[in-house]
Amino acid sequence: MAGTRKVAAVVLVAALAGLAMLAWWSMLAAERAAVRATDTGARNAAVASALAVGTLQRSGGELAGVVALTEQSAGLRLLVRDGAGRALAGDADPSARLIVADVPGTDLTVAVEVDDAGLGVGRFSHVITAAAFLVMACSVTMLVIVAGDRRRAHVEIDRLGKRWAEAAAADDQTGLGNRTRLLEDTAALIARGSRYGNSFGLALFELPGEPSDGLILAVSEMVTGQARGADLCYRVDGGRFVTVLPEQDETGVTLAADRIRRTITERLGQEIRTGVSSFSPWMPCSASDLLLRAELDLGTSALLGEDRSPYRAGLPTRTA
Repeated sequence: MAGTRKVAAVVLVAALAGLAMLAWWSMLAAERAAVRATDTGARNAAVASALAVGTLQRSGGELAGVVALTEQSAGLRLLVRDGAGRALAGDADPSARLIVADVPGTDLTVAVEVDDAGLGVGRFSHVITAAAFLVMACSVTMLVIVAGDRRRAHVEIDRLGKRWAEAAAADDQTGLGNRTRLLEDTAALIARGSRYGNSFGLALFELPGEPSDGLILAVSEMVTGQARGADLCYRVDGGRFVTVLPEQDETGVTLAADRIRRTITERLGQEIRTGVSSFSPWMPCSASDLLLRAELDLGTSALLGEDRSPYRAGLPTRTA
């Protein structure tokens, strides 16, 4: 989608630049046509005036009077000169642009003053054309730069969004994932397990009462330290922690939870209760269902004892 917008923007800039160039060349062509038409008319008038002056010279008429009459009747400004370049008659400005015609049979010349046609931009055509191409090139370059800046801005926004999502899904005190992250990751594992036939389990640990901040940090470190490389650890409530164990069935999850419980009890001297649940691809459920089953198992363990939970029935036991 972004690539399509970039292509459309480039095409739009190129089209606008092309239209501007077309308008400029059309104006330039019209001006040049007007200049050519003016020059042609002035040349014809110069030839006609030269013929009239030649006829007058042969008949011995007054040159100044004929030139004045011609200027008045034709609306021209003429300048008659002799062979030495001296002005003999006419009101034309010698410094203006003139079209000159020779008078047949004499050394005289007749010049017709030519008015400027158009806007006078013809003499700047090369400069203006080059400037137009430069403007178009600069426009395309700026468009590319802006597109690059916009792409980098989107990348930065995505990066910040991911960091914000990670911060929002992390526990402030321990840095572990929170309940929201647990449910998201569990849902992803359920989708994967349903497709490929993989099982996994949840081990829930609870510190009774209202544990101190120091105890919470110590337990979180031990839960994380006892996890395998593929395991995921979370703090879902005040004294509750969860470890997700991929590729483990009910037996594997129960043994792992019991091992972690015993390690925490031995090293910290702190009682901790556990609850477990597992996902089987042949028994679909949601992430919330799995967590609820682990909480129910934890409640059963608290009432009946750790080794009398339904998940632990028939498993080998050890004394702490």
